[in-house]
Amino acid sequence: MRGRVLAPSLDLSLRAGAEREAKVVLKASGVHLGLDPLPATQPIRVQLESSEGECWEATCLAPAKVNDERRFKDRAGE
Repeated sequence: MRGRVLAPSLDLSLRAGAEREAKVVLKASGVHLGLDPLPATQPIRVQLESSEGECWEATCLAPAKVNDERRFKDRAGE
């Protein structure tokens, strides 16, 4: 018997670059992420902070590429 994984799953990818050239990709799934239910209300502000105290912030404006009951997908700054 297989069960659903309830713990959150996070995958973070960072690529260095000049301003507006750097890239941060966050993929998260699971029912215990601590987020509001989907579909999401935009704009969405995403903030990440490293253990060294560096911060990244981006805002995703409507319309999102995908925003339904199962998935949110968008790019900030477009």
